[in-house]
Amino acid sequence: MAVALALAMSHSPPDVARTNAVPIDEVIAVAPPAFAACQGSEVLPRGTTAVRLSLEALLGPRVTVRIVRKGAVLSTGERAAGWSKQSVTVPVRALRRSVANVSLCFALAPHDETVNIKGKAAGRRPDGSVTGGRIRIEYLRPGKRSWWGLIPMVARRMSWGHATSGVWIVLAVLVTMVALAAIVSLLLVRDPRSSERTVRRRPRCWSLRLDYTTAFHRFPLVAWIMLVACLNAACWSIVSPPFEVVDELAHFSYVKQLAETGQLPRVIEGQASQEEAIAAKDLHYLATNEESGRDPIESQTEQNQLQHDLLSASRLPRDGSKAAGVATSEPPLYYTLEAIPYRIAYRGTLLARLQLMRLLSALMAAFTALFVYLFAREALPAVPRAWTVAGLGVALAPLVGSMSGAINPDAMLYAVSAALFYCFARAFRRGLTRRLAGAIGATIGIGLLTKLNFIGLLPGASIGLMMLVVRVARQTSVRAACWRLALACGIAAGLVLLVALAIVLTGNRQLHALGGDLSGYNRPGSLMSEVGYIWQTYLPRLPGMTNDFPGIFPGRQLWFNNFIGLYGWGDTVFPNWVYEVVMIPVAAIACLCCRAVFVGRAALRGRWTELLVYLLISIGVMTMVAIASYSNFPRIDAEYGRTRYLFPMLALLGAILALAARGAGRRWHPSAAVLIVMLVLAHDIFSQLLVISRYYG
Repeated sequence: MAVALALAMSHSPPDVARTNAVPIDEVIAVAPPAFAACQGSEVLPRGTTAVRLSLEALLGPRVTVRIVRKGAVLSTGERAAGWSKQSVTVPVRALRRSVANVSLCFALAPHDETVNIKGKAAGRRPDGSVTGGRIRIEYLRPGKRSWWGLIPMVARRMSWGHATSGVWIVLAVLVTMVALAAIVSLLLVRDPRSSERTVRRRPRCWSLRLDYTTAFHRFPLVAWIMLVACLNAACWSIVSPPFEVVDELAHFSYVKQLAETGQLPRVIEGQASQEEAIAAKDLHYLATNEESGRDPIESQTEQNQLQHDLLSASRLPRDGSKAAGVATSEPPLYYTLEAIPYRIAYRGTLLARLQLMRLLSALMAAFTALFVYLFAREALPAVPRAWTVAGLGVALAPLVGSMSGAINPDAMLYAVSAALFYCFARAFRRGLTRRLAGAIGATIGIGLLTKLNFIGLLPGASIGLMMLVVRVARQTSVRAACWRLALACGIAAGLVLLVALAIVLTGNRQLHALGGDLSGYNRPGSLMSEVGYIWQTYLPRLPGMTNDFPGIFPGRQLWFNNFIGLYGWGDTVFPNWVYEVVMIPVAAIACLCCRAVFVGRAALRGRWTELLVYLLISIGVMTMVAIASYSNFPRIDAEYGRTRYLFPMLALLGAILALAARGAGRRWHPSAAVLIVMLVLAHDIFSQLLVISRYYG
């Protein structure tokens, strides 16, 4: 890891050699399914190795670029399909000299999804439509300074734009990540059974020397794993600039409305409060989203202005916010919890409240890792070291840290979903007791009050509960089985009805927004076309199916690449070669997992009902995401095709990592466990560096 980090830091990031000075004001055109265009009067700087085009798409098609002058092709380049968001960077062959008055021609491969071309309109018709225009183009070339030389500048920029400023913020992140690496290393080499034993008490002495080994083993293993998850998410909460995690501003507005007025959001489209508008303006919120090279705060003057404006805004009347947007129809439980740190920091600035709320989400990441660890302990009781791999693998997963380091109900949804998997694993292993029945019901009720996405887990969870009830009826009595079923269903339904009653009695109209959200699904085609779309969202297209994703395979470009690296607003990604190289360790982990399953196939046969429940829950989550995406097809391909929407299945990810470590065999099992967790830690560190380079480089 140290060698890889040194090599990466020795690399020189690209500089913007030149732009065509076209502002990104609006969408000047929507590219048809087969599109090609040329823009003249461009200047190609010497040494240009890539051009950045202002094309906006969720799952962009293949882009080819030709730079032409007087009919002669000077340079060409191509970017594979699967790019996302506000711009696409296409590598081109560099020239030794600058060339003026060239034409840049670009073409898009056949596609279904909407691709917006952004720039400056040339004029407008009487009806307000755009009559052509120029696209914004940036020309990139290798920089002259390595990342080592840019550390002071990056640290200075990273210290801005937070509740408090200072380079100590950067040092805190650095020290925390070093401490995480040390803790993870110690956890991997310790005896996993030591947490079950009592360490012999040392005699008291007056020496000030601390026996760290004894202290380390006295602290339970699961508590260390929770600490790792919480600290990792806390680092992400500092690394990610305010509101630069997807939909965070909307979720913050929900909490602001609830905490300041006691009312839930009522409208999907509304204006932000004056306080939010001031913060968004000073943080260059819109410009940072639309321009890939834009930083939130770029000078000490802007930082001083931000602090002055936030202090003035904190004295304004607190009358909530109407900018909850996509969060309007979500259940209120997560936001109610987030209102607690909001009220604690009520007298502080907006960014102080934001940071404290992010830390609560980071605490939820600790519970996610806890329940994944407990799930692995129940599902794989024979291999204690595999439990550590499962817990640490999820605790250090960068996308989990990124989402849990922001204001988003996904942070709580991950923890509740992992708790549901743990309850089922324990129930299938030890039987459905009254406590477990109540725990399953409470988990389902809390999940439904956390986020609507939990609905995807309900079909599989319901079938699993029925299987457990049938087992109780066979082993004890039908009466006992019915009582436990009634207990689970009653607790789940009671929690939901209690919150719904509270919403009605307080005069809120959020239930109307929820009903509109659930009834707003539009089926753009026949049932068979929808089934074909759902299938192709995850699996290769079968003969006879319409090709809904031309030029790409969603399993690779959508789900895999997004899991490896897609941060911010979907515009922060690794270089293309990273996604190719990372296939090697991923394939090795998959092979080891398959070997473990094959070796333990005899034991799995006796647990087919439990495995079926996990499979049905997974199918429910995946189907729900695909159906939601199909509602906007073909205008947008897989709008909800983000790996984070599949993270209610994080417990299964932990089980896969644990099985991979176990699949290495008894001799190599400890080494495989160390290697897997260290790969995840390296992935986390380089992902944070990627976000730092995007927003502060």
